[in-house]
Amino acid sequence: MHLRAISSALLLLLAGCARPAPAGKAAPAAAATEGHVTPFGDYHAHLSTAVSLALVYPPALPEVEVPAQLAPLLRERERLWNDPAGLAALYTEESLAFTSRNRAWLRGRAEVAEYMGTLFARPYRIFPTRVEVGDSVGFIAGYYTRPVEGGIRYFGHAHLSLRREADGAWRIAGETASFPGPDLPEQARPERLIALLDAGGV
Repeated sequence: MHLRAISSALLLLLAGCARPAPAGKAAPAAAATEGHVTPFGDYHAHLSTAVSLALVYPPALPEVEVPAQLAPLLRERERLWNDPAGLAALYTEESLAFTSRNRAWLRGRAEVAEYMGTLFARPYRIFPTRVEVGDSVGFIAGYYTRPVEGGIRYFGHAHLSLRREADGAWRIAGETASFPGPDLPEQARPERLIALLDAGGV
C-alpha cells in the first residue's frame, strides 16, 4: 500500500479511536453490547511529503517592495489600524469597502473608516505581494499578518485600490479584507500533526 494511504488510514483510526461511555451515562444504541466503545473523534488528516504538500497547499507569495509614492500611505494605514477618525483621511470621499461580516459593500469615507477601524482586535502588518502604480491609480494586494514565534501568521487577504486625487495625495478608493488567510504547507507538516496527536493524548 502507498505510504500516504497507510498514513491516512492510521491517522483516521487514531483520530477516530474510541473510549468507553462516560460513567453514569447510557451507551448509545450502537454501543449497547458489552465491550463496545463510543467514538470521541471524527476527523482525519493526511501525512504528506514536502512535494505533495506544495501541490495541495501552495506556499505564501513572496513580499514585494512598495514604491516610494505609496509607502507612506501603507504605513499610515497600518499605524491607524484602530482609529476610525484618523483612517478617514486616508480614504477617498466615495471609497468602498467589502465587509465580510454581512458580505456587503460599504460606501463613503466615514462608513468605510468606521468599519475598517473597528474590524481588528490587535495591530497587524499588511504584507504586500503585488503592487502596481500608474499616474493616478494603483493597487496593493497581499496578506494581513502578525508575527508569531518562529515566523509569520498570515491570517487574512488584503486588497487596496488606490487613487491619486487632485491635491496630489494617494488615497484608498476601495478595500477588501477577507478571512481566513491562506492554508499553508506548514499547517500540515507531519511534525505538527504528530504534535497535535500527542497533545490530544492519542
